[in-house]
Amino acid sequence: MKNLLIVVLFLSSVKMLALDVSVTCLSYCQDQPYIELYSRFLGGTIQFVANGGDSLLQSTVEMLVLISDEQGNVRIAEKYNVQSEGLEVKDFYTMKRYGLSDGEYDLSIQFVDMNNVSDTLLHKEKIEIGYPESSLSISDPLLITEYSDDKNQFAFYKNGIAFEPPIYKVFGPKHNALSFYVEIYNADALDEQLFARYSVRQRDTKEEVYKPAYKKLSSEETGMILESFDISSLVSGDYEFVMEVVNKDMEVLAERLSDMAVYHPDRDFEVQYQGDLSFETSFVQAMDEGELNYSLKAIFPRVSNSLTPIINDIIWGDNLKTKRYFLYNFWSKYSDVDPKSIYDQYMEVARAVDRRFAANLGHGFETDRGYIFLKYGKPDDLVEVPDEPSAPPYEIWIYNFLVETNQTGVKFLFYNEELAPNEFRLLHSTCRGELQNPRWEVELYKSDRLAPIGNVVDANTVQDGFNRNARRYFSDN
Repeated sequence: MKNLLIVVLFLSSVKMLALDVSVTCLSYCQDQPYIELYSRFLGGTIQFVANGGDSLLQSTVEMLVLISDEQGNVRIAEKYNVQSEGLEVKDFYTMKRYGLSDGEYDLSIQFVDMNNVSDTLLHKEKIEIGYPESSLSISDPLLITEYSDDKNQFAFYKNGIAFEPPIYKVFGPKHNALSFYVEIYNADALDEQLFARYSVRQRDTKEEVYKPAYKKLSSEETGMILESFDISSLVSGDYEFVMEVVNKDMEVLAERLSDMAVYHPDRDFEVQYQGDLSFETSFVQAMDEGELNYSLKAIFPRVSNSLTPIINDIIWGDNLKTKRYFLYNFWSKYSDVDPKSIYDQYMEVARAVDRRFAANLGHGFETDRGYIFLKYGKPDDLVEVPDEPSAPPYEIWIYNFLVETNQTGVKFLFYNEELAPNEFRLLHSTCRGELQNPRWEVELYKSDRLAPIGNVVDANTVQDGFNRNARRYFSDN
C-alpha cells in the first residue's frame, strides 16, 4: 500500500518539473454500476504556451483511458484531450464517467503533455465493483476538502453540490475539516431501522482516532449522505475513513473504506511539546507574532531540506503557539540549558546580515547572498568585480573549507543582472547541494554576443578576453 503521507512530503519538498496529475476513481450505482474519474492537472508541472497571437496561456493534456477485466479483455478504451481555461498557469480539471458491471478491473490512464510530448505519466490501479441487485450496499466514499451548493464555485459537481477533493487524498495544514459524500443503496431491503456510522482510524493499527458519528437512514431506496467533521486534532499520518451501515444492535451490515492522509505540522509540534514546562517558561513566550516570524525566517538557511515545507507553513500560518514550539525546539537542540543565549548570538548576526544585504523585497537574509552567509558563514575570501565591461557586477565568495559538505576550495558566484542595489543572485557554485550551472559563463556574458565558444544555444564556456575575467578569478582563487 502506497504511503500517502510520504508521497505528499516528497512532493512538497521538491520542485515538480514533470507532468503530475491527482486521480480519484470512485464507483456508484444508478440503475447500473459506473465509475467516475476525477483528474486534477497540477498547473506547475505542465507546459503552458501562448494561445495563438494573444497573450493567454494554454495547456493541453492527452488522456488515454483503458479499462480491462480480469481476463485481460479491454472493456473501455478512450482517448481525448483536456485543455486548460487559457487564462493563466494554474490547476485544471476533468471528470469522466464509465458504465461497468460488477467485477474486478485494471484501470490504466496515460497522460501526455501535448506541449511537451516526451513528458508522460502513467496511472494504474485496481477497481472492484460490487452492487448486488436489491441488496444493501454503499458507494465509494467521496472525500472532500470544501463544497458548496453554488455550481460555479468549484471544479467538480455532483447531485447538487460543487466540491473540491483533496490532492492525493491528503488533508493539509489548511484542512481542519473532512467532508464526505456517499450513497446508500437499497436501505429498504431490510425491514429494520438502519444507521450510517462513520469514523477515522489509523491505517496500520486500526485504532479509531475520531469518535464514530451516526446518522439515521431513511427508508428511501437510494440515500445520499453529505456530512463534515473536525479533524484539526489529528497529527500527521496515514488513516482510513470508515463508512458503515449498522442496525440498532450495532451489527455491521455493509462497509466501505477509503485511504487518506493528514499533514498537520502545527498539531505535530503541539503534541511533541505537550507538557514541556521548560517550553512554557522559555524566552519564546514573550515574543509577538512579528518577532516570531522574523526569527523563523532568519533560521531558514539553517533548517534541513525536509523541514522546508513545514517551516513555510508555520510562518504563513496564524498559530502563535506552533511558531513558538518550532523556534524553541530548534534552539534547544543547541543548548537545552540556555537556548536563549545561543538564539541571541545568532540573531545578532542575522540582523547584521539583514542590514548588509537588504534589497527591494524581503529581508537581507532572504537574498541569495544573505542565505549563503547564514548557512555557511562569512567567506574566507571575496572577489568583487563591479565594472567589467562585458558583464554585470559580480562577486565570487571563496570558502577554504566547509564543514557542512566536507569540501575544500568552495566557490559561489553571485551577479547583479538587474543592476539594482543589492539584487545579487546566485549564478553558480561548486558546493554540493547548491546551484551548479554549467553554462554560468555564457549567462554572465550573454550581453556579449561574440563571447560564447561554439553555438550560442549549446555553449557552456566563453572565449578568453580582456573584458572576460570571471573564469580566471574562479580558477585562480
